[in-house]
Amino acid sequence: MFGTSMAATTIYLSIVGGYLIAAYSVGKQLTKFQLFVISILFVLFSLWFSLASFALLQESNKFILTHGTGGASTIGGSAYLLLGLELTAIIVSLVFMLNTRKK
Repeated sequence: MFGTSMAATTIYLSIVGGYLIAAYSVGKQLTKFQLFVISILFVLFSLWFSLASFALLQESNKFILTHGTGGASTIGGSAYLLLGLELTAIIVSLVFMLNTRKK
């Protein structure tokens, strides 16, 4: 489960990276409709993979706690930290797109 969570995080990072590259490269040239569609798709897919990563990390934490590994699991706290960072990055990416269009 932990590996699958990292795969979801990798896909999330690819989505954010693609959006930022598009914002920097062609942000000024997009029509309002194109900007709307791209931004909605970005938010939907990035949220999907953020929440998937969070849920999978939580399940990994439950597995470790249930089956025991001889120590306490720190994955639970990491899941919340990662989710917070990913949600912040979504907002920052949207602001970046808007600022790129203003120049």
